[in-house]
Amino acid sequence: MTESRERAPAGSENRTFGREAELAAVVDLLADPTVRLLTVTGPAGVGKSRLAREAAILAAPAFRDGVVCVGLSEAGTLREAWQRIASALGVDGDAATGDVAAAIADQETLLLLDDCDLVAAQLSRRLAALITECHGLYVLATSRTSMDVYAERLFLLRPLPVQVAEGSGRPLVPDAVRLFLDRVRGHYRDHIDLDADLSVLTEICGLLDGLPLAVELAARSFGTLTLHDVLRGVRQGVPPGSNRLLDVSTRQRSMQAALAWSDCTLSDAERELIQRLSLCEGPFTLEVAQYVGGMSRARIMRHLEELIHKSLILIEQEGTEHTFRMLSATRAFHLRQLASDPERLAEARERHARYFLSLLAGDNGTGRASEGLPATVRQHSRDLRDAVRTLRALGEPVQVVEAVLASEALWVVDHDPAEMSDHLEWAADCLQADGAVPEAGRRLLDRALEAAGLRMVDSGRPDRARALWRKAMALRQEHDDRSSRARIVGHLGDLDRREGRSEEAKAKVTFAAQQCAALGDARGAALARKYLALVEHELGRPGASSTLRDAISALRSLGEQRQVGLALIASARFLSAAGKPDEARAEARSALEVLGTVGGPGDLAEALEVYGCALFTSVHGARHHERIARMLLTSRVLRERHGLLPCETGAARDVERSLRATLGDEALGVLGRRLHSVSRESAVADAFLTVEEQPDEPVRQKAQGNATCLTPRQTEIALMVAEGMTNRQIARKLGLSEWTVVNHLRQVMQKLQAPSRVHVARVMQQREAS
Repeated sequence: MTESRERAPAGSENRTFGREAELAAVVDLLADPTVRLLTVTGPAGVGKSRLAREAAILAAPAFRDGVVCVGLSEAGTLREAWQRIASALGVDGDAATGDVAAAIADQETLLLLDDCDLVAAQLSRRLAALITECHGLYVLATSRTSMDVYAERLFLLRPLPVQVAEGSGRPLVPDAVRLFLDRVRGHYRDHIDLDADLSVLTEICGLLDGLPLAVELAARSFGTLTLHDVLRGVRQGVPPGSNRLLDVSTRQRSMQAALAWSDCTLSDAERELIQRLSLCEGPFTLEVAQYVGGMSRARIMRHLEELIHKSLILIEQEGTEHTFRMLSATRAFHLRQLASDPERLAEARERHARYFLSLLAGDNGTGRASEGLPATVRQHSRDLRDAVRTLRALGEPVQVVEAVLASEALWVVDHDPAEMSDHLEWAADCLQADGAVPEAGRRLLDRALEAAGLRMVDSGRPDRARALWRKAMALRQEHDDRSSRARIVGHLGDLDRREGRSEEAKAKVTFAAQQCAALGDARGAALARKYLALVEHELGRPGASSTLRDAISALRSLGEQRQVGLALIASARFLSAAGKPDEARAEARSALEVLGTVGGPGDLAEALEVYGCALFTSVHGARHHERIARMLLTSRVLRERHGLLPCETGAARDVERSLRATLGDEALGVLGRRLHSVSRESAVADAFLTVEEQPDEPVRQKAQGNATCLTPRQTEIALMVAEGMTNRQIARKLGLSEWTVVNHLRQVMQKLQAPSRVHVARVMQQREAS
């Protein structure tokens, strides 16, 4: 390969790390005589140069006169770029296009033009003319921006995969993690235990979007920092260090430098739009871009197309409506630019807040949100939380309460009880400081104090919850709101139960249940009956299970999915205590199915503990012990990660001691480290795969083709499969992660004994037809 003055970038050796398919595709395209100009495009730091150079090496034997490589990263003008190209082809640098064409007319050459970003628009016509006149000349270019000529063929390079796939034995290592490990300098390699650190490495690479340059920079900061230090910094949005390698160009030393290098190609309008859109933490639609950008639809479409064209915004999903997103590094770069102008930042934040809060306008007026939140709301969780912070900064307490309560389920799942309660308390203080509170404001104040107390219970601060509820009681006493007072009495009674005052608790929750029922408060009555069942069980009173079943039925009819899941956990404990391990296991599994979607980390931790203990009791065989241990250790990790109190049930401690005796301290230690950064989706999926029950043949035949064996959620997903929807489309519509959908579909296929999605669709279509 002939090269111009620039060397190939460091690290361009033949290590494709998950790029094998892309590399083969590029080589095949270079062998196609109809592809004369191939541009490898994609975002900054995605590895375009490395892939193109490896492809050129592999394709070189097909070109009689070899490969000529020209680096254009320092060429800021058409004249500079053309001089480099002509010189590399053996022609005077100032030669015209026709002269260069005449000089190489008989050659069979592959011309690799690396880093064309700054001159792509100016250079494209000359290249088109050159390949038209030189039939043996083929061009392979790398650029974040396409050349936009008829002869061009684009090859979009995306970031590396970061998803961990489970094989038959040891977990497969994602390609992004493989790159991280390779870039860790040799004398640090022994400090990484892949079995123990895989989840940490996967989270780091996931937060960096699998972008190769960002992954390499993070890897090179390891040594000075521990893996957990690196992870903590990435979580906080700290750029992943800088490159210390001496033979790496300035623009490859940091993501900031890589993005700044081509920032000059943006127009003022494009720069304004992308800075405003950098406020969006998640995917966004054309409608979001139009509102946040503050431009007409026609202008937004034009500028958005240019930003996509320049690889700054990616198309997330194609279908009836495109969804767009920015990689985290791109977003951070442009958000810093916006923050340099406080006035523009404030105005953009307000527009961002108003739009995302408008998504909550469909709330049913109860001030609460459950699993029924639209998928469009659930997928914008982080943007909604930012919107609430903006409202607070603007001093709008009424809107803060309405927004927080309407999106309550999101705060529960993300587990931010302290922040949610803080917002509500701030709003309550503001409302009270206004003096005489009008009726509408008083109702908001009531709801704010009640919800803030419940979130304090979730975060393990019962003293703070009691203080908030007493303040609410005083307010409700003043306004003679008997229904609200009864609900608060029920909550206070449940606190008494948690603190060991069972008799006092029974009196309070009994009163709450009776009052709420008499006053027509169905939700308050159902919650009070759940509290009553827990108290009766602790007091050893008969009828606790019956009371709990009534509460579960009422909560389910009200759509209170999280409360249903918590009550099912209690039911599983009742059944275990009654010596019914198989029934307890089934109930605990149902609780995990519900709370895996709508529960907070504490809820999920408790469900995993109860399910693990029930499995240990009802399923015999040491082959299941490691997975049961994973469930209990995952529960502990979730509690530690979110600052929750450790499990104090005797059953969980007994099971853990037995597992420790069976598996050994060392094995449990390795498992614990491996699960340090486990996601909730992986935790639930792993739990459901713990025991793969194999029914006997008559049961198997009965299940095959019989959709009645599916849970409601599984039925919903199976019907969507029958409609021809992809996993990603299903996840988007239901507001779930794609991994959760995959797990549910796996269970559907097992229950139906369906070997493929086609068979699932056939069973569901037969069911609908009947």
